[in-house]
Amino acid sequence: MSLAPEELAEIVSHVHAYSVDEYISFGLYTACELWKCHYYTTTLAEEVSAIWSSRWRTGKVIFLLLRYAPLAWIALSSPVIFKTYPVQPLAVDVCTGFLISSDATSRTALIVSEIVVLVCLHALLGTRYRHLALIMIVYVGLTVGIYVPQFSYIVATNKAGPVDQFHQELGYACGGGTPDITDPMMHGVVVAGYVGLAKGICMFLFALAVLISRRMHHGGSLMKSIRRDSGVYIVSLALIRLGSAITNAFHLRLGFENVPGTLQRIAIPMIASRLLLNMRKTEDPGVRSVVSTILFDTPRSENSESQLEEGGEDWKGQDATGTGMPMTEYAGIGRRKADGDVNLEDKDEERV
Repeated sequence: MSLAPEELAEIVSHVHAYSVDEYISFGLYTACELWKCHYYTTTLAEEVSAIWSSRWRTGKVIFLLLRYAPLAWIALSSPVIFKTYPVQPLAVDVCTGFLISSDATSRTALIVSEIVVLVCLHALLGTRYRHLALIMIVYVGLTVGIYVPQFSYIVATNKAGPVDQFHQELGYACGGGTPDITDPMMHGVVVAGYVGLAKGICMFLFALAVLISRRMHHGGSLMKSIRRDSGVYIVSLALIRLGSAITNAFHLRLGFENVPGTLQRIAIPMIASRLLLNMRKTEDPGVRSVVSTILFDTPRSENSESQLEEGGEDWKGQDATGTGMPMTEYAGIGRRKADGDVNLEDKDEERV
């Protein structure tokens, strides 16, 4: 079938636009992947020594989820985004499954990252657990206010469609769906955007207030407090989250891509995992104790764990912290019993 010159020119224009968009996206994703590969390979030994040796508790699950969620998102979204040149296009249900899985992975990692930041800020602030519960109640309320109004929109936009001949010839395995977007859906998106903006502002102000409070209590400049308390990761995460909230609330796009949204999906989980690891190894015993109590096992030395498992006689002469210090008898409150001293109870018995 021959094409008119106008139709041929239109097809050539579409192919050129798709090619330019894909080359730019592929370059950005390649740079991100190279950066992530460098990060994963250089921190793998630290991950194995600090995380894999610990028990399977909430902190370990959260760390592994945050660390490998960006890789999972890339693997799940690549068949839908990039050209894969399949022998035949994938089924619509399979493409829909890829869309739902990648979106759920991204949103779950974002929520977990925000929870990690709030727990770390609570540890830095040194407040009681009921204050952490209040923080989490406010956070859950704002999160529900984001996802409930736009739930129908999320479901509608995560449905794939059949691949037309044009996209099939270009090498795409999945086709874009044609969601039926209604006015109530768009109203829900607008409401969710403003709630997300309020949430981003609250998190940023809360992080800034905690860092300023740490500076006032521990002295030094604000930059010193940021370096000392892993504030670089906290501020970076809060700024990326705030930038993404601004673009979502006002529907801003930087060219073809939503750059803050891409950073939110890829960088925030990695920053949160690094923050969690740094908080567990911080020199502040109070912060380390809070993070370990909430998410990880209580810190304990290797000697104490082995002696507890063996149940031998060597454990009886040591204290419960596993430091290997001999236990000392005390005669009354705060009075150490020296060698050759007689307890008051023994003297009473002699008098009787």
